[in-house]
Amino acid sequence: MFDLLLDADSFNCLDSFGFLGVVAALPNADVRIRLTERVAKMELNSHQDLVAALQSTGRIEIGRVLAGTVAYKKYNEYRRRPRVDRGEAESIAWAEEGADSDTLLYVSNDKGARDLARGSGFEATDMFGLMVRLVEAGFFPLEALRSALLVWEDKRTGHCRPRGFKSFEEHYALVAATLAD
Repeated sequence: MFDLLLDADSFNCLDSFGFLGVVAALPNADVRIRLTERVAKMELNSHQDLVAALQSTGRIEIGRVLAGTVAYKKYNEYRRRPRVDRGEAESIAWAEEGADSDTLLYVSNDKGARDLARGSGFEATDMFGLMVRLVEAGFFPLEALRSALLVWEDKRTGHCRPRGFKSFEEHYALVAATLAD
């Protein structure tokens, strides 16, 4: 089971490459997708119709951090950290209050947010790492991923490309090897 907590940037990247529809179409028993309220309502402002449609079909759960709670205090602490924005801070604070650290996968393209999530006991990856996991689990064809991300081979195109990316084969092998450990 993939228990995903998406940040706004990973949601946008998954959507722009056509992967969000694929992930959302997987059975609920295989994939659960979560956003926090700030991410869903504010940071994904231009995607409100899509978020609402996915929420109405039960494909996305939206978590809330309420004022006065321990999660809210942590949110205020985390949002002051460098390289962590408010949506990322809210997501991680919310996850700490009730998500299972053994199953949650935090997905963000921002290293600072991934580092904070890992420091809070959660596994964290970027969009590419998520897609490698889905390929390795048999949910997505490798060739479809390679084809969709061929644009990254052009170094002038950086949209959602992971840091250190040199070629699809090299980066895929690197990420897949970390999953085997």
